[in-house]
Amino acid sequence: MSRALALILTAMLFPSVALAQLPVGPPRYGFQASQQHSPGGFPLLGYSREISGRWITEFYAMSRLNAESEPVVFARQALDSYESQEHIRWADSRNCPALMPQLLRANDLALPVVLIPLDEPSRTRRSIIGSPAAPAADGPGPYVFWAIAFGPAGGELRLSTFGGPWHAWANDMEADLQPCWADEMPRIGPAR
Repeated sequence: MSRALALILTAMLFPSVALAQLPVGPPRYGFQASQQHSPGGFPLLGYSREISGRWITEFYAMSRLNAESEPVVFARQALDSYESQEHIRWADSRNCPALMPQLLRANDLALPVVLIPLDEPSRTRRSIIGSPAAPAADGPGPYVFWAIAFGPAGGELRLSTFGGPWHAWANDMEADLQPCWADEMPRIGPAR
């Protein structure tokens, strides 16, 4: 009996490798986290910026996306603190004319390319494409972007960058959203 009790206590004190690989808490950011933060719409795109803390910005399609209706997009932004998100604020495409055009610009942004430079054609292609932006020695962390990916290799797309077109796009989006933020979540019905 004491041996069985010792084995049970040992198992409880030393968790298995499988248990050690389980996430400690819910995802902090990414597509799954955007789904959990959803105000009732479909997550389109999200990004995090390391500027005086980690700021998470997410965009949600709140209406049917068809030819008969005008799409409505809500933007949600929050400061990611140690245990939760705080300072949550909202923007609504019906009251923020710059939101939709800027969001649609993401359709045309260049995506990173994976190259394995083990042969001359790959090395030549790498030199034509160029190197990614290097992090600043004491600068903020990278911007991280996520969205649903379409095509044969579809799934979630996630990329991080210290510079380049996505970084510039997020900075432009922040400037466009600045006058639009409100503390109260918009309603899905007609805009007020």
